[in-house]
Amino acid sequence: MIAICFFDYRLQHLFVQPQIRTSFFTGDFHPLAAATAALGRRSGGRTSLSARRRCGSACLVPAVHPPPHFELFSAPISCASLCSPFVTSLLVTRNHIYFPAVAGADQTECQFWKPFGSVAYTVGSKSGESTRKFKIMSKHDSAVRDISDTARWVAYFRARETQRPDALFRDPYAERLAGQRGFQVANSLQDGTKQEWAWAARIYLFDRFVGAQVRAGAELIVNLAAGLDTRPYRLELPPTLQWVEVDLPQVISYKQEVLKREKPVCLLEQIPLDLTDVLSRRKLFQELNDRKKKVCVMTEGLLVYLTAEEVASLARDLARDLDAQNWLIDLCSPGQLKIMQRTYGKQLGEAGAALRFAPEEGPAFFLPHGWQPIELHGFLKTAASLNRAPAALLSLLPEPDRIQGNYPWTGICLLKKC
Repeated sequence: MIAICFFDYRLQHLFVQPQIRTSFFTGDFHPLAAATAALGRRSGGRTSLSARRRCGSACLVPAVHPPPHFELFSAPISCASLCSPFVTSLLVTRNHIYFPAVAGADQTECQFWKPFGSVAYTVGSKSGESTRKFKIMSKHDSAVRDISDTARWVAYFRARETQRPDALFRDPYAERLAGQRGFQVANSLQDGTKQEWAWAARIYLFDRFVGAQVRAGAELIVNLAAGLDTRPYRLELPPTLQWVEVDLPQVISYKQEVLKREKPVCLLEQIPLDLTDVLSRRKLFQELNDRKKKVCVMTEGLLVYLTAEEVASLARDLARDLDAQNWLIDLCSPGQLKIMQRTYGKQLGEAGAALRFAPEEGPAFFLPHGWQPIELHGFLKTAASLNRAPAALLSLLPEPDRIQGNYPWTGICLLKKC
């Protein structure tokens, strides 16, 4: 008997249904009892991924075609080992599948279903210190096509947070906006599904600061590189508030299509524009400035993809052409940038979305360009205050007064025009 592993593409959990006789590794793949495998049920095998959490309906696996968001994949695996009657259980973790070794097993070609993306699974024996492993990768090195796909990645994390009973915010549109591709992107990036606490803290802080700016009298919110943000739909905002979203044409059109039946709570305007087009950007800022409104600008998840020169240019344009009073940004330290570059950064770079900006001087970078930092909130400190920070990272607290180069810090900063 062997175990069959199921993968919920929305929740990214591995589920184990043990003791199912099947031609799992012959290419036919007929899981006789798969239709009764309830997601979230823990039995026989073991999973490191919140298996105790209730996760909805059963995962149905057809005999001929792969389940949605899965692909048929061939790899040289020890079929004799896996199909041996002596194999009674598998140990399943986030990225690995272990099975007991069988002496004399031959390597041969076999097929199985696995989720889209480049998440690696390792199949091998686990006995003491000698573990035999075979790495299995998807045919797709990365699902990220270009920088616009990162918007679906962020929507994925909003969907994940919304599913939690103790969610810091609720976004009923996130799962639709992320779509199949958003979950595929998250799974294809190295560590692309980790650090949920940090993403949740970022979104929570932006929500809180936007609300504070509106209560302080902001009349126009300008969200640059808005991505698939849904704040004009899900936050409690005055119906007279003007909200302008700017992003690439393909991002704007996709979002409009998905949300075409939804109604924003404020006056929403969406402008397709490549912000790296400096002349067009300045023209837009001047047009917005003519409205004579009290303006707050936000750039969530934008600056890290720009060079220092590009960030400085944008800062000067905002201070001169838009006359915005406040600017909400997220920022990371050079130490944190190195961590991100070592994980999903390489794949993002290959898709034209390299991670670049993490100034050594921290928020003080913006002083020569017309902006003074007035508030700073780290994601880890925020997550800890909400009982959402990983215990392993609490030793990094308290945060230093000044963000140091090698200190792994990410957070939000409120800038005020000098």
